[in-house]
Amino acid sequence: MMSTFWLRTRAEPELAITCSHTGLKQESSRQVTNIDDKPAFLQELMQRRVIRVLGMYLAGSFILLQVADVTFEPLGFPDWSQTALIVVLLVGIPVVAGFAWVFDVTPDGVVVTDDQTEPPVYSRRAKIIDRSIIVLLAVAVAILVGREVMAPDTPDEGMVQADVDRSLAILPLKSLSSAQDDAYFAVGLTEELTTTLAAIPDLRVISSQSVGQVGIDNRSDGELAEIFGVAHLLKGSVRKSGEDVRIVLQLVRAKDGDVLWSNTFEQELADVFALQDQVAEGVALSLKSALHQQSLELVASTRTSSIEAYDAYLLALHHRSIDWQLVTQYLQEALQKDPEFVPALTFLADVYTNRIGGTLPADRAYPAARVTLETALSLAPEYVPALIVQGKLERLDGDYRAAETAFRKARTLAPGLATTDLANLLLLQGRVDEALREYRHSNGVDPLDPGWYAYALIANGMLDQAIARLETSVPILEGRELWVVYSELARFYALRGDHQTASTWADRALAETAPDLHFVRGYMAYALGRIGRVDDARDIIEDLEERRLRQYVSPTPLFWAYLGMGDLDSAFDWMFEAIDEGALMVTIGMKTQPFYDELRDDPRFEVALDRMGLLEE
Repeated sequence: MMSTFWLRTRAEPELAITCSHTGLKQESSRQVTNIDDKPAFLQELMQRRVIRVLGMYLAGSFILLQVADVTFEPLGFPDWSQTALIVVLLVGIPVVAGFAWVFDVTPDGVVVTDDQTEPPVYSRRAKIIDRSIIVLLAVAVAILVGREVMAPDTPDEGMVQADVDRSLAILPLKSLSSAQDDAYFAVGLTEELTTTLAAIPDLRVISSQSVGQVGIDNRSDGELAEIFGVAHLLKGSVRKSGEDVRIVLQLVRAKDGDVLWSNTFEQELADVFALQDQVAEGVALSLKSALHQQSLELVASTRTSSIEAYDAYLLALHHRSIDWQLVTQYLQEALQKDPEFVPALTFLADVYTNRIGGTLPADRAYPAARVTLETALSLAPEYVPALIVQGKLERLDGDYRAAETAFRKARTLAPGLATTDLANLLLLQGRVDEALREYRHSNGVDPLDPGWYAYALIANGMLDQAIARLETSVPILEGRELWVVYSELARFYALRGDHQTASTWADRALAETAPDLHFVRGYMAYALGRIGRVDDARDIIEDLEERRLRQYVSPTPLFWAYLGMGDLDSAFDWMFEAIDEGALMVTIGMKTQPFYDELRDDPRFEVALDRMGLLEE
């Protein structure tokens, strides 16, 4: 008597095997590959297809993580989302393995694996599954390799979160008012429009700081778009006459000059907020923003109902780059008119945090900043500028974890904003790779940041790239930012040992820097001391010391000046004072930058790191 049964194998199609009481006769001449020679546990794993299922799971998980890395941030997912995904996938490994051990997928559905099932041999269906695993792994490797190949050669390539088709720079609105005193209104309104549009997550709006550093009048739209790395420009004019205001605006596509949106607004000054909303709505819709409505409602919720308070606030914005004492005065006037005006409270807290342009001692400025900020946050707990100031104050208090939490919350709420403050915090702690990633993000909306990004490049051993970045910005920048760049280039070339070029940049800085720009003069003194021009360096030090007798002078310039002269005792004295004041331009590079190399072997340097809470155990 004879019976026939079928074995499905991994390597061959179905093979008919004829059985009789007298023996087995294989009807196919092909040889069947079995796994009887495998260890028992491995044989069981293969029989239950656990290894195959885990291979598919791991390959699919890798691809999912790569997709998440690219998409989560632009979609506005919280920063912890990727961590949560990794945890879920790791937890899934034993779950999937257990499922594969107990169950099997058959043409008849999911069934419990029979312990008595014959060990598997290779079938056509199995070959397809195995080849699928190979394809998935190949795709995973291709993604990984592709990301490395497409990655920028240097961190100077900005990481832009929004699509280039939704990028714009808001050029300073021209004031056509007959009274020159009304020019502040155009400046302040430009700033307000930038802030409003920058709050929309799927727009990329260049910061007003970067736009304000560029000479606009003698450049074409195409040149400006290239400088800022954007596809669109918003430009126009403002005419203020008494209680009436007339604003003409155009949204222009830079590559061909096409006007995508334009409007003329003629309203009473009291309706200026409604005007801002109309402008933001028109621009957002023209650029096909899908996320603008909620963002605009959040901005509107922090406004004042007092036009007098708003007018004083615009005056403060206008004088920000001119006179910090006036900025403080106008903000206090705004808060007298409306004590719950959140943007004015936040601006004033930020002014105190920055010690009114570096002219107020920390023991007076920081407590005032904290009180003012607490009021702002009590009124608007998710107001992004207030969260950024909160992060700064937590950093100054040495609570780096709380600072990072505040900065990351701000970034989650407004992913299109620059994250320079977060990057600075990471660099301060020696987390260079993370800092570079945040600087690259910030570079997309603040491309003309004159110094912070360069510090991270130097910390990463990329001094030449830092120098090139600053030199490229020289033909573009204007105003005091140029003096900062001149002094930084002098300092960087001195660090590199190129004394002649350092001397050239130092001379340019000496010729153009105002005497009250103390920190710039400190950088110049560092470079001059390093290249042997000690008399010029000493002149700067004597001037700073003399000024300190009659006004507040930050310890920052004196630290750099004495370090350049090689007077390490004085440098350490000023370093400790700078640490006590939280002076970022001294502390940011202590763990990473080569400027401090000659200090690192001194026992006092370890004491300094410990005082900052940065000493590694």
